[in-house]
Amino acid sequence: MGSCNIFDFDYIVKEKISNNEVFRILDKSNLVIDQLRHGIYGTISVEAFAKSLPSICYINEYIINDYPSELPIINATIDNLYEILFNILKEPDILKEIGEKSYNYYKKYHSPEVIGKQLRDIYKKL
Repeated sequence: MGSCNIFDFDYIVKEKISNNEVFRILDKSNLVIDQLRHGIYGTISVEAFAKSLPSICYINEYIINDYPSELPIINATIDNLYEILFNILKEPDILKEIGEKSYNYYKKYHSPEVIGKQLRDIYKKL
């Protein structure tokens, strides 16, 4: 864990941890940074969406238009992460707004009901 003198926040870097640990950390978080190399958002962003948390993640420019237009990801790269964080932390109301959009996105695209219906439709075709 570390801190930043400009904005007084704590950050936690975690890799390969249990689901229970993920949920414990998310319960204490205001913002999540998913991944900054692969170009797609991962499970941790979906978990953040479900908890109304904004997520910073790199979305590759070649596939960004394949996502729904309301994708609430704060797109960042390793090269511009500092700038993105600096700007986001200057405007804390934006985090709340993005968090609300994140939850709506989760309900529309990732909720158990939505995924269950998609799986049922797939199974019916088999």
